[in-house]
Amino acid sequence: MQPTWTVLLVAFLGVAGTLGATIFTQMWSARREDRRWRQEKEADERRWRREREDRSEQWQREDRLRTRQQRQEVYTGFLLAVATWASATYTVVVDRPESAGQLTSEELARLADLAEQAETSCVPLRLQGSPEVADASEEVCRIMLTFIKAIDGRSVDDQPVERTLETFRHATGLMLDRTRADLGIT
Repeated sequence: MQPTWTVLLVAFLGVAGTLGATIFTQMWSARREDRRWRQEKEADERRWRREREDRSEQWQREDRLRTRQQRQEVYTGFLLAVATWASATYTVVVDRPESAGQLTSEELARLADLAEQAETSCVPLRLQGSPEVADASEEVCRIMLTFIKAIDGRSVDDQPVERTLETFRHATGLMLDRTRADLGIT
């Protein structure tokens, strides 16, 4: 028969080997799982970062578009007010028959009201428009008010009135050019 210590040693080595293999396998598996988890986490972080950047770019595009649309609305409102004033002015002043004489107080009041509407629509333009367009709009409003002062109580055939009208045409053209440039319209 064999000595018992040999059997015990072989049994102990078998159990120790099995436990060692189990522990080694568990450690190897845990390390592999940690590596896989880190890679997934990094991939998720890259994906979230990319999505955040995409979302941020989309918001910036939407903000630029919204700003452009608001500017366009403000510019359009001001230009419509100026066009309304110009139409009324040409009807009352330029197309006026010579026999009609001076402008009535109602005609002057109407032109002043239309100029005030243009001045009022200039306020949001100063806030949202480019400095160049805001300056041009202020110049147009100043000329409109100067024109009303020039025709107030005077005959329509005065020379300053014609010069003011020509200055108004020039300033309005400059305003349109700057507005088109600011909106990217050629």
